[in-house]
Amino acid sequence: MSQPTQILNSIELWLQQNRASDLEQFGTRPILTPKQIEEKIAILPYKLPKEVIELYKWLHSGHELFLTMPDGNFDRQMFLNLDRAISLSIDWENSGVFTGMRTFPLITDVYDAIYWTVGSNNQQDVAPIYSNDEATFPSTPDAENLTAFLTHEFERLQSKRKIDE
Repeated sequence: MSQPTQILNSIELWLQQNRASDLEQFGTRPILTPKQIEEKIAILPYKLPKEVIELYKWLHSGHELFLTMPDGNFDRQMFLNLDRAISLSIDWENSGVFTGMRTFPLITDVYDAIYWTVGSNNQQDVAPIYSNDEATFPSTPDAENLTAFLTHEFERLQSKRKIDE
C-alpha cells in the first residue's frame, strides 16, 4: 500500500472513531474503476502526478473524506470529485486564470479557497501542493507533495481533537 493510501485510510479510520457524527453527513462518491479514472483524466493537456491519480482511485472506490480548516471546523474542506476537478482545471485555463500553469484543483472549502497541484508533460510521482487564488505561483508551496500535505492535515486533525477534550 502506498503512502497516500495509508494516510487516507488512517484519516478515515480516525474520523470514524472520533468524528462519526460529522462523517455521517457525507455520502460516498460515485464508484469509478481505475480505467474510468484514466479515461476521464485523458482529456487534460498534461499528466497528473501518480499520487493524485491514486487519491482519486481511493476516493472513487467508495470513500468520502473531509479535512479540517485552520480554525478547527471539520466539515468545511472537501476533496473535489474528479469530474468537478477536471472541469475547474479546464475552466481556469480557458478563462485566463492560471493560464499555462497546468493547475489541477484538489480540495475546496466554503470560501472557495482551493488547494491545487500542477501537472507536467511527463508524469511525475509527486508534485507540490499550493493554496492561493492568484494567477501566480506562491514563492513556496504549502507542501512538497500530497502525502506531506495529508500527513500535516492529519496531525492537525488529531491535535484539534485533543484540544477539544
